[in-house]
Amino acid sequence: MLDRRNFMKTCSRLGLAGTLFPGVLWAQAQAEGAKKITKVMIENAAAIADVPIPEDYKQMMLENLNDQAKGYEDIYKLRIPNSVDPALVFNP
Repeated sequence: MLDRRNFMKTCSRLGLAGTLFPGVLWAQAQAEGAKKITKVMIENAAAIADVPIPEDYKQMMLENLNDQAKGYEDIYKLRIPNSVDPALVFNP
């Protein structure tokens, strides 16, 4: 499962937040019901948004976006009921 907030954060780190690119890529992933972002999706979104993205950036984007999605899948597997109160203090 992809998380829009972290997806946009990753695009911001790459300097793409002010372009049409993140919205197009997010829409593609949602329309296809994709569990992962693919290189083809990045290339298509870049073409629509008219944003040139170097190959090494595409690979970095794939790794970052798909790694973040894995963490959210693990959290969703915990099945924490709504009756559980959120932690008010974090002490690692």
